[in-house]
Amino acid sequence: MSSPKSFIINGLHRSGTTLLERVFDSQRDITCFSLMFQILNFISRTKGFGGKEAVMFEDFTSRQFSLSENTMANWRHFLATSLIDGVFQGLTISGQSNDGESVDEIYGYAFNDYMSIYHLIVDADNPSDIASIFKNIAAHLNKAAVGVRWTAHHRYAPVFLRSDNAYWIEIIRDPYERRVSEKISHGTYLGNFIRQTQDSLNFVSDFKHPRFTFIRFEDLIGDTKTTLKNLSDFLDMEIEETELVNPIGEPFKPNSSLNVLKYKNAYSHDEGHGSRIGALAHDKWASKMTDYDRSLITKSINLRGLYEARPGTAGSGARAVVALAGMKFRRGLKNIVNGALTQLGYKITRTSVGRI
Repeated sequence: MSSPKSFIINGLHRSGTTLLERVFDSQRDITCFSLMFQILNFISRTKGFGGKEAVMFEDFTSRQFSLSENTMANWRHFLATSLIDGVFQGLTISGQSNDGESVDEIYGYAFNDYMSIYHLIVDADNPSDIASIFKNIAAHLNKAAVGVRWTAHHRYAPVFLRSDNAYWIEIIRDPYERRVSEKISHGTYLGNFIRQTQDSLNFVSDFKHPRFTFIRFEDLIGDTKTTLKNLSDFLDMEIEETELVNPIGEPFKPNSSLNVLKYKNAYSHDEGHGSRIGALAHDKWASKMTDYDRSLITKSINLRGLYEARPGTAGSGARAVVALAGMKFRRGLKNIVNGALTQLGYKITRTSVGRI
């Protein structure tokens, strides 16, 4: 086997990251973990903030990413416990097969395998080099590649790609469709949605690296054969269209916002969803978007030629312009206040103001 590869699947909420994770993890020679090793959570904690949203716009390219000796020890612990916590969470959420039998494996490995991986992390020379850790895990498991799914982490891409045989795959989705889906599943504030979406579209348009690529959710489910061929060429390994499995090996049911509407979880046995890549329609949310919402997105987001604009009526467009101007004014005022408090020696989080 050639030198194993490490990779990241990244995208915003409701972009298809879970589906793409399952595509890779369902391949014979690839293991893809789910939402483990969340580096932004660690960075946020070390800076005294509560969650990754507070540092998701951290510019990792402005300086060498480094950790102090004390922080490095904490980082080792965070990586290792993230793995174990993720395993236990997976078994808790989906640790029962269709016939009700208890399952003691996740991602195809028993707990003893994860203890071996735990020691690979703890003993790593440089635990901040996540790509090399993934390659070591792949070699230990005799896999061609090991990856992980993240969300909203793309600013870490230049750091991750410093390691040889490291690859970054970004998945994007039509903002109009994603907005409705995210409102149902996460209830995201429009201002945050606009900011994050524009940042994501700018990233995939502007970032250049030979081991970076992006795909569109619509192409993955609408032109699966071509999309998987492109991914195979990118990684230099065959990515097949196959039946998808969840982390415990059962048929995968897509993590759709329909699960929220129907009060079902991501691994529900809803027979309306198949376990193949193209089982979901990519335009199912259009009927649930108001004309005003379409106008807000059209007026506020530069689609960078990646998607077609869906303008609303003249009346809704005028309302959207007024609403966006108000949002811009309030954000500017908030930045002024936050800047003044920072100058006075205060630290601002999403929920409180505290003395530095």
